[in-house]
Amino acid sequence: MEKFIFNSKTINYRSKGDGELIIFLPGNTASSIVYQPQIDFFSKYYLAVSVDYLGTGKSDRILDINENWWRFSARQVNALIKHLGYKKTIIVGSSGGSIVAMFLAADFPEKVSHLILDSFSVEFTNEMFENNVIKERSNPNDAQKQFWTYCHGNDWESIIKQDTKNIKRIVESGGYWLEEAPQKVKCPVLLLGSREDNFIPNIEQDFKLLSSQISDCRFVLSNKGGHPLIWTNTAFFNDEVLNFLHF
Repeated sequence: MEKFIFNSKTINYRSKGDGELIIFLPGNTASSIVYQPQIDFFSKYYLAVSVDYLGTGKSDRILDINENWWRFSARQVNALIKHLGYKKTIIVGSSGGSIVAMFLAADFPEKVSHLILDSFSVEFTNEMFENNVIKERSNPNDAQKQFWTYCHGNDWESIIKQDTKNIKRIVESGGYWLEEAPQKVKCPVLLLGSREDNFIPNIEQDFKLLSSQISDCRFVLSNKGGHPLIWTNTAFFNDEVLNFLHF
């Protein structure tokens, strides 16, 4: 893996290909290693990159931060773009990575040429927190443990615990984790998801709302797949992204 320094900490990332830059932003509890198939596919057209945010994957661990974790991660991605020597990039966010992507496009609009957001909700409700976080993580099965170990290593439990804490803060503050970001996004936006996504109960309603808030925004929902679409209906996802980017 390659690396760079942000706030005196080492951030690791993986890359392949050349040309225009496209960055894949991992969702909550994931890391760049599980986006290697996307890196491999999109490297045929771009310099394809994915990153381990601080506190995840192979990047340095950090203490709890007293701010919005997704916005903090967006600043790390902005530093990565600068490190790579690019002025603009295509950004692809998956699940919670879509929130990071939204903040990046809102806070650093000059850096994002196109924004693709996959399988996420406008609001993180208490019901979602109880069903998708507390219940899912309270007694993880072997597959979950293997996934998190693969993503982060043997200290995965502390990383999942911190992520749960970050989400709990959002839920306790009202659940609307996008803040003012949608209204500040200026680039073309594609929203992708599945109507069969059990994690996002109101995905079509959420996407219609966002389409009304973002000046240049469209959404496409698949009738197949689950959460996130990028992994559960990959061919559909890839086709829609390339179509959006005019391939």
